[in-house]
Amino acid sequence: QQPRDRPGDHPYITETFQYITTVKNFCDREGDWISKRESEIEDMKETKNRTDPSLKREKPKNREEVLKEVLKNTVEGLEDLRHFLDAVEKLAVTSPVVFMGEGFPLDGMNTGPVRSVILAGRTVSPLLIHLKRNRKAFFKPELDNVDLLVHQLHKYICITKWLCREMKSMNILQVTGIQDLSTRRFTESVTDHLDQLSRIRMDESFRMAFLVDAQEFIKTYDTCHSKMSESLSELEHSAVWMD
Repeated sequence: QQPRDRPGDHPYITETFQYITTVKNFCDREGDWISKRESEIEDMKETKNRTDPSLKREKPKNREEVLKEVLKNTVEGLEDLRHFLDAVEKLAVTSPVVFMGEGFPLDGMNTGPVRSVILAGRTVSPLLIHLKRNRKAFFKPELDNVDLLVHQLHKYICITKWLCREMKSMNILQVTGIQDLSTRRFTESVTDHLDQLSRIRMDESFRMAFLVDAQEFIKTYDTCHSKMSESLSELEHSAVWMD
């Protein structure tokens, strides 16, 4: 089989390194990101619990404006986090076989750290499901929901700290660039294989299924099914009564 003319820039390999770079860059500034979110939590609490006599006459609408400004920064910070989470998620479904030097012409590259980062992504991936929500829809400036917003943002902080710690522990600093990859030559069958792996990795439904532990989900569902049905029945009854 004839090799490709431009094999070295195959998206599956180059994008893998790009995801690793995204993870590394975020982990490098994790402390600053955490500090800003913690500051926003304090601002949320202060906005809700203002007890200064000079502020007691402040209208709720004005307090909501303050909260809106705080949450604007929060949503922007969570958007920044999204790129990191997306990179971790895609690394979790990346095939380490590509970086094992068997069937793929990557001889001479230090691919061990790449496999370590992929393994780290798989290890932490179950936690990503907890951060799958519409940030703009959830973080709305409603004073009655401040406690819930604080709780959720604190959850983001805790999980982010753990994710960064685990990713940094897996030789992420040892992953080097791919400047020499452009000289590699892939056969057509290898190229087709990489194309298929790219399609799989970009399939959001596949990635979501990968994040969910099916056995754990079924176990949890079986345990909570009766309580869930009872709660839904009570909710339906309340809805009918309200109508």
